[in-house]
Amino acid sequence: MVTETPARRPHSVRRTTSIEMEFPQGRDGPVALYGSARDAVTEAGGGAPLTRRFDELKALVTPGKIIEALDTSPRLPGIETLIGDSAIVGLRGRLRPFLDDPQLAGRPLAVLLDDLVGSSIIATWVWTKWIEDRSELIAWVGDSKSMENACVGYRKGASGLASHDYFDKIDYVPALGRDDDPDAFHPLKPDREKTMRRVRRVDVWIEHGRIAIDAMFQDSGIVPGMRRSAVHEYRVCASADRASGALLAIEAFRVCCRTPNAWELRKACRR
Repeated sequence: MVTETPARRPHSVRRTTSIEMEFPQGRDGPVALYGSARDAVTEAGGGAPLTRRFDELKALVTPGKIIEALDTSPRLPGIETLIGDSAIVGLRGRLRPFLDDPQLAGRPLAVLLDDLVGSSIIATWVWTKWIEDRSELIAWVGDSKSMENACVGYRKGASGLASHDYFDKIDYVPALGRDDDPDAFHPLKPDREKTMRRVRRVDVWIEHGRIAIDAMFQDSGIVPGMRRSAVHEYRVCASADRASGALLAIEAFRVCCRTPNAWELRKACRR
């Protein structure tokens, strides 16, 4: 049972990333994306972490999923050439020259850039919780079949493609971070209604001579009542060979059966 972000381990590295999604012109306007990412080292003696890298991203994506503005810190020369391109179709391919740039090697900014695609797709989910009129909501969402095989939730034959029952599904999630450690996660924006957030956490440390990895992912939004509900969420635990980096073991979990105060992890697969 996991109730919060795990404590930072001595002699470990924690990477956390977030992309906040806001709608400054309402549901039919562009989505503004604000990305932050931190690499923090906890030394052997514990204590406050040492921030090794802190990267940022800002973007504006039109309702038609076109990049209208894009800026990063550290600044990537030529990144403005992506303005006017699709935020979804072919973006990862167009990002490849930037991701291969030596100055970006190992930086968390690479994760923020890659997450532009998924964040642009999922951003409007939060509005399905705020449009009260069912007919208006169905008309606004459109034909779900256009999403077939876009993700596991929309795999061919999934109930979500034939029904709108998922509009009523709420999965409340607890706050990220820890009450006993303000440095457990990098600073996040305060909760605001009708906003979305994508977060990742990756912990890496050495255990029994192997590289140990504990990672989580969550897409969530603020729903009526000013509580946070998740739409996507999972956790992965893995180990790798210290010398070669070869993957030795991995477990994937999906999060389910939540209450406002607890998560229950159910093993989804083991390899």
